[in-house]
Amino acid sequence: MILLITPARRAQECASAVENATGHKTAVAESLVQAMTLLRTTEYVLVLLDQHLLEVEPNEIETVRAHLGTAVELEMNLVINGIERVVGAVRSALARREREEDNARVAAAQALHSELGDSLSRLLAECDLASAVLGVPPSVTEKLAVVRAEVQKVCTRLAAHQSAPA
Repeated sequence: MILLITPARRAQECASAVENATGHKTAVAESLVQAMTLLRTTEYVLVLLDQHLLEVEPNEIETVRAHLGTAVELEMNLVINGIERVVGAVRSALARREREEDNARVAAAQALHSELGDSLSRLLAECDLASAVLGVPPSVTEKLAVVRAEVQKVCTRLAAHQSAPA
């Protein structure tokens, strides 16, 4: 969902154009106070803030920013810029957000893969060392073999996931 914060006359027209172009439901707040109410109750992917409000209500803007959550903030002068330009800027901001989210997911997956890979390698080595100890009862050796096989399955799945295209 997108939040458009502006007192502009054409706010609803702009919101409809943004919604049609992006497929994201778009809400309108005519003031920063109204925006705060909406930000407390709904999660937004993007908040489009009319620069005019930055000049008119400078004290409230930091409070609004504190409640954006993970939303991308986009500031534009909606009086000067036409609806087409606003729509283009919103599309660009959403595309940038999607790329950043994809990059963050890849980085998190790589970090998890590295961490799990190290732990699994240690488990495999410990299973091998424990199995090699003289005098280990056959039942323990069998259980270590089962554990080793399961750890190896996880390693294989992890390797397959790592090599799969994102």
